[in-house]
Amino acid sequence: MSFPCKIFLIFIILVLEVQAQPIKFLSSFELSPELQEISGLVSLDGGMSFYAINDGGNKNLVYQLDSTGRIMRRIAVQNATNIDWEDLTTDFKNYLYIADTGDNKRQRQNQRVYRLSISSLLENDSTQAEIIHIMLTPQFSRKKKNKHPGYDIEAVCWKNDRLYFFTKQWKMTAQPATHMFCCPAIPGDHRLDPGAAIAYSDRFFMETQITGSCLNPETGDLFWVSGTQIFQVKLSEGQVSGIRSFDFDFLSQKESVCPLGGRRFAVAQESNKQLGQAAMLHIIEIPEEGR
Repeated sequence: MSFPCKIFLIFIILVLEVQAQPIKFLSSFELSPELQEISGLVSLDGGMSFYAINDGGNKNLVYQLDSTGRIMRRIAVQNATNIDWEDLTTDFKNYLYIADTGDNKRQRQNQRVYRLSISSLLENDSTQAEIIHIMLTPQFSRKKKNKHPGYDIEAVCWKNDRLYFFTKQWKMTAQPATHMFCCPAIPGDHRLDPGAAIAYSDRFFMETQITGSCLNPETGDLFWVSGTQIFQVKLSEGQVSGIRSFDFDFLSQKESVCPLGGRRFAVAQESNKQLGQAAMLHIIEIPEEGR
């Protein structure tokens, strides 16, 4: 089912306040072959342990990892199917949210988010999810000649009882941009309209496609991750501002980011045969604000 309507997009050109600054790697750990397609990562205890998920087509499992990325437990989500699990986010108290929102071919008519009870994850090796159904108002015609007609969402973040979705850009443009959607973080059916197209980088779009997002609960800032950069984002009353960028010193298939306290973050890297890279868990530190 689709909901045709006219969409008036406001294209926001946000000036990067400072030039990209370097990211410091504190430690890196190679992940199990079972996590070669890791796509989401969350820590609730400052990096002493993690929850992780795999990309689409893999098992409907949430993995509990130790501080070095070793698998400790596998929790089955009984009523879920991994069509294209792309990110994992949390409210840090009650729930984890699995974003089954990937759509590389821009053919899905609806996507969903699975809401999992943290207490159930701690106590059981299988659990049931509550389901948040989302339907995105399409921006482009879905004609076959248009290779990239719709939205592919790989970055999802919880903030103030709402879920924020950020699209991965596939269309070549002069400046990479992401579309933002949001909805209440509660089960039910939600129709989402894009709020804005947000320009965020001056690099080639394939280097800076947004593949993960997280909230830093200490500051209220959001962070996006791409293959070459991390972006720090101010989000207030549904408006994005003050984007700052930080450089990785190498390209890899970085898929998820989560806060560990202060300026420390964890980044999940998917394996990539073309780049000759294994799946990794990186612990990083980004520069202080104002540098």
